[in-house]
Amino acid sequence: MLPRRRKRKWLSQAKPKEIRGHIMEAGSIGLMIMPGCVLELDTPEINFYAARLAVEGL
Repeated sequence: MLPRRRKRKWLSQAKPKEIRGHIMEAGSIGLMIMPGCVLELDTPEINFYAARLAVEGL
């Protein structure tokens, strides 16, 4: 779970390096990465890839 201070649209608006930082900050114990009800249509594909690489690196 991301800290509350993060914006809800973090995946669509963050840079790939920031995405990795968010995921690494959350840690791997009890971390659940999954789609929400709505994904922002303007989310760059590179951001999804950055999130995937970060999760695989945990």
